[in-house]
Amino acid sequence: ELQVKGRFDRLLRAVADKQAELEKRMGKKVPVAVKLAPELNDEEMDECLSVILDTGLDGVIISNTSLHRHGLQ
Repeated sequence: ELQVKGRFDRLLRAVADKQAELEKRMGKKVPVAVKLAPELNDEEMDECLSVILDTGLDGVIISNTSLHRHGLQ
């Protein structure tokens, strides 16, 4: 799972580095929002939000996604 703190941290730091590189090259910041699965428990959510805050990314989306597809055909 990407939402294991170490791997998630490395991934988001790479995204933040690329964001900074693009901002420098293009002269404007492109916002990045991170979408999290709503099935995360409180501890997992806290860990993910901590990483997002540490990297300085711009937003979090925590709805409209699910690993469960009950009732879909």
